[in-house]
Amino acid sequence: MRHNRLSKKTEARMRYTGETYEQARRGQGPGGAVIPEPASADQRLLEAYVFAALLHSRNDFTQYSFGIHRVRPHTGWVGLEVESEARAEELLPMLLPSYEPDGEVHGLVGLRIRRRNDYGIELYEVGRQTSVWLAGLSPSAWNRAEESLLERDRELGWIPLWKGPARWSSEELAFAQRWRTGPYTEHFEAGAWLGSGLLRRLAVFHTVVAADLVTGHKGAPMFRGYEELSRFCRCHPCGGSTEASASRTIRRKPWRPDV
Repeated sequence: MRHNRLSKKTEARMRYTGETYEQARRGQGPGGAVIPEPASADQRLLEAYVFAALLHSRNDFTQYSFGIHRVRPHTGWVGLEVESEARAEELLPMLLPSYEPDGEVHGLVGLRIRRRNDYGIELYEVGRQTSVWLAGLSPSAWNRAEESLLERDRELGWIPLWKGPARWSSEELAFAQRWRTGPYTEHFEAGAWLGSGLLRRLAVFHTVVAADLVTGHKGAPMFRGYEELSRFCRCHPCGGSTEASASRTIRRKPWRPDV
């Protein structure tokens, strides 16, 4: 009986993550949770921003939804295994911060590369215990993707803040003060449980539904004190011109999934 329960949970996790059976069996969280929750609010928030970056990094067809063929959710970190080197080159500019002089910071402020190994590259937010791995490619492929981003910055005259010291730059501080404050940011961060939860279950968009393209956008508060979160997701099914769409208004509450 216990073996059957474990097997069902493992199979459920495989649908959420795209992992192999053995990876899914080993990856279950404390208390037998199919998908473990992030260890901290900081980790949850970073995952929500990464999910938003995924939504905006490509609006075209990919082999797997969002161009991610497998996700590896663990308590202290989450791994995203990309489908191709081309996808990595699209994603890195949306994550690693670069400064456009007299303009803005492109990417996620405060994000840096902690280390590189055979699995991939580990990203973290300066000053916080966070970890997101980008994986699925060889070390040389990730090196080329990084070099492509540096080449873009050189051509545009931008400053690659992600190559700088492990502290927030003055440009990032100024940008965050201007754009990561106010009701919009409060609204987004209050819904971080949703973005994080979707990121940790990303493969469900291609293991349960046959979607060529998944798009979405951040919800926005209509006025200060708005107590509900609106999110929208649209799946474009394979082999047809019809669309399946769903929108939902979700009240603020902790992320407590049953699985």
